[in-house]
Amino acid sequence: MAAALTARAMRDNPTTVAMFGTDPLDRLAGMQAIWTAYFHRAAPPQLAALYQGCLVGVGAAVPPGGCIGTALAGSAGEVLELPEPPVGHPDRPGYVRAHYAAHDLLEPHWHVGPVAVEPRFQGVRIGETLMRALLQVMGAEGSPTWGETDTEANVRFYTALGWSLVKEVEVIGIPLWFLRRAGRV
Repeated sequence: MAAALTARAMRDNPTTVAMFGTDPLDRLAGMQAIWTAYFHRAAPPQLAALYQGCLVGVGAAVPPGGCIGTALAGSAGEVLELPEPPVGHPDRPGYVRAHYAAHDLLEPHWHVGPVAVEPRFQGVRIGETLMRALLQVMGAEGSPTWGETDTEANVRFYTALGWSLVKEVEVIGIPLWFLRRAGRV
């Protein structure tokens, strides 16, 4: 259920469109596969927001040593040497993940994400509540937190919660912002 909700929440994000194309069903299916794999291997904390027993939001983070930079450390450079796969190509999400890994924070850190809210319920502070709960868990451990986003609205969301914009890069023609938040704040 968490993977399906996250897929719906991110179906129309710029990177999703650039990976899977203009067909909303192709985007939904592509994101469903990505997030199903993620939630099968992700470590806690994984948080849920429920409304009358229905899942309306999810939040997750990977602890230090378990994020994409560590997982793809050996292969990201090799993938990035290959030509950029075209929209809809099955290797395109892996190419994007290799960029995430190449720009990952070098020091030990929590990697936040996803924080996703059912589209119909976005804008009513569910995401903020989930993020604040994640920040409490991550802040108690003491390591900094790292994340990326492909929407300017999310940059504002993160910076309002104490994150700092570290860099912006272009990945598959889409701006991608990387943000950091100090540990133990």
